[in-house]
Amino acid sequence: MATNNYSTLDNLIMEPIHFQDEFGVLFEDDGTSVTLLVASNKLIREYVIPDCVTVINHSAFKGCDKLTNVTIPDSVTEIGGCAFSGCRGLTSIIIPNSVTKIGMWAFSGCRGLTSIVIPNSVTEIGWYAFSACRGLTSITIPESVTEMREFAFSGCTGLTTITISCSKIGLAAFTGCSGLTAINILKSVTEIDNRAFEECDSLQSVLIPSSVTRIGSWAFADCKSLTKIIIPNSVTEIESGAFFRCKKLTTVILPDSIREIGGKVFKDCEELTNISLPNSIKKIGVGAFNNCKKLTRVVIPKSMTRIEDSSFVNCTGLTEVSIPDSIIEIGINAFGGCKKLTHVVIPNSITKIEDISFANCTGLTEISIPDSVTEIGNWAFKWCESLTHITIPNSVKKIGYSAFAECKNLTTISIPDSVTEIDERAFEGCEKLDLPDWVKKLCKNK
Repeated sequence: MATNNYSTLDNLIMEPIHFQDEFGVLFEDDGTSVTLLVASNKLIREYVIPDCVTVINHSAFKGCDKLTNVTIPDSVTEIGGCAFSGCRGLTSIIIPNSVTKIGMWAFSGCRGLTSIVIPNSVTEIGWYAFSACRGLTSITIPESVTEMREFAFSGCTGLTTITISCSKIGLAAFTGCSGLTAINILKSVTEIDNRAFEECDSLQSVLIPSSVTRIGSWAFADCKSLTKIIIPNSVTEIESGAFFRCKKLTTVILPDSIREIGGKVFKDCEELTNISLPNSIKKIGVGAFNNCKKLTRVVIPKSMTRIEDSSFVNCTGLTEVSIPDSIIEIGINAFGGCKKLTHVVIPNSITKIEDISFANCTGLTEISIPDSVTEIGNWAFKWCESLTHITIPNSVKKIGYSAFAECKNLTTISIPDSVTEIDERAFEGCEKLDLPDWVKKLCKNK
């Protein structure tokens, strides 16, 4: 006689039971846990979640914009994605110490929410979990949080103070928190991820503890009220754009631990007047100090071998730069537009003066070109209107396109017979310069 394989209790599969309460809230009981599925009544104003519920489902109360108060029991371990998204009338909520996960978009757009306590039980805060909660004024992130996902508190424009003790501040976690004035980063924090505090317009100062080892790309970009930053000696690299366009930043203190400053890190920091570059630095990235208009003096450390492209372009207040013999290459447009720079000594480790290196340095009156240089690049000294004389050493073989064009006050130039190639327009617009006949013949623009 045939037997049914599913006849025993051990193999019995229980179908989930669905039921609805008098408030129009639907639940699912699978025999081991109860999930609050959805509130079908979008006009619900107050609700006490039964203490049998363990999970608040994805979008459970989404769009219940009349909801002002919810009581979550300590049986709940997870608040699902979008669970309370768009509940504009919700003013406060207590998350019990049983909850370990707050899902993505869980409270996004809860504009009336003014306060919330994240308990020590929470280990994960999802993407955009509290984004655009514009009424939220303060928040404490506990050390238990091991994963703060992207944009967790982005656009919380009413947020003024935060205390963070989790190990990692997530990508763009507080970007656009324009009302944020104070950040308390505790010593348990080791990483500030990319764009973490981007566009926090009201942030004036921040103390980064010695526990932090990484400051990510654009971490404090567009913090337009930030005036001072001290980098702890636990940090070895400041990643690209970290302090980009911090327009009121006047003081930066770098430790001896710094090995690399990324591209555009201090670009458009227009109030930065002075910075001391420690001898530990191996690399300064492309455009790192671009448009730092009030920077007056730069000493390149001997630990560096190259000045990257556009590193100090348009530093219009720069009057002095010291370049050591360790530098073997000065990049394209490295000092272009440094209008107050009056004299430059190029070390004898340099073999080529790159394109646009000193173009538009209108205050430059003196340039010392060493006999290690074999080529002067295109537009290298174009628009250097204060140059009156220049001596080109016997090592130079080529003068590039428009190299000295529009040097209107250049009256004398010594060109050795080692020069065998002069590109077009090399001396165009040098109205006071009378070139030797042999140089005129060599020039491609006769």
